[in-house]
Amino acid sequence: MARLVLVASFCFLSACALSAKALADDEKDEPVFRGKKSAEWLAILRGDKQPTRRRAALIALNAFGPKAKFVIPAVSETLRKDESEEVRTAAAQLLGNFIPPALAEKADIRSGLEALTVALRVDKADRVREASAASLGKIGVEARAAVPSLAAALKDKHAGTSAAAAESLAAMAEVARSAAPALIETLKDKDADRFARGFAAIALIRIGGSESGLATPALTEAVADAKAPTALRETSVRLLGQLGKDAQPAVPTLARALKDKSVEIRRAAAGALAELGPLSKEALPDLEAAVKDKDKNVRCSAIYALGSFGKDAAKTVPMLAGCVRENIVEIRLAAIRSLGNIGVDSKEAKNALLDAARESQTDIREAATDALKKLQTPKAGAEKK
Repeated sequence: MARLVLVASFCFLSACALSAKALADDEKDEPVFRGKKSAEWLAILRGDKQPTRRRAALIALNAFGPKAKFVIPAVSETLRKDESEEVRTAAAQLLGNFIPPALAEKADIRSGLEALTVALRVDKADRVREASAASLGKIGVEARAAVPSLAAALKDKHAGTSAAAAESLAAMAEVARSAAPALIETLKDKDADRFARGFAAIALIRIGGSESGLATPALTEAVADAKAPTALRETSVRLLGQLGKDAQPAVPTLARALKDKSVEIRRAAAGALAELGPLSKEALPDLEAAVKDKDKNVRCSAIYALGSFGKDAAKTVPMLAGCVRENIVEIRLAAIRSLGNIGVDSKEAKNALLDAARESQTDIREAATDALKKLQTPKAGAEKK
């Protein structure tokens, strides 16, 4: 009997020793930041009365890295419950930076996504809603469930929040397709924040498919609105240039934009028409006039656009031949290449190109030689730059 008691006592003491060792090992393995263990930082985050210390706790939790499974739930709880706007804003920002690398560690991010989505919808603080919208965009396609909330946030009374929502939808690209109607409405809304309208335009293009075509009328309207911010108009012009045949109805508006008082708009319009190539043939007279613009960039893009029309731009050959003889290298190269693409073997074109082909400047000489070869081929012209 005494022997059994002794054996039982030994087993109990061994178990206690092993438990104590395991506890000691756990405590030893528990991550530490600036002298405090993770449990201590969690306690500060949840219970300290000073917002500055709770914000410091967020910084500490972030430092533990994406493998720390306790971070996302704790920060999500802070975003939902903390009474300080500054702390909640910091929590939303942290989730946006922390969740993407945590995904690589196969962490459970659901509580973070839910907290951000709820904060975007219901938090009374502008800064918190803005930070939540921005963070959802950083997370990207994994935050697809938040697309309806981001679409609703386009109408947020706070400009920063609506702009952040539009930017995040743009970042999500095609997974944000269901938000297309709201994005178009935002783009058309002249009272909406200019950044929100700009990002709405970008989002529509990135979504792709039929939604891109739906953007054309709104983008065209933005370009034509002389009272709209220049940056928004410029963005809209450049986006039209990326739409291909869907942008063909906007060509007259782009042609008028070549005469805009803003050089940024004129540059963007010339570039967009050059990108559209043969689709912008009806703008030929306007592009011909733009070749005489005071700005070098406008002139270059207009010349390249003319070159994309092939023989339809034959009447511009004498003017382009004159451009070949100018002193501005970029203008000369554009004119040389466009003469080759137009493919009209006229005296003006050939003489200008022959002179250029004898020059010592390598890029001019080589471009002229290539252009002359194109003039000699039966199917010369209609090549895009």
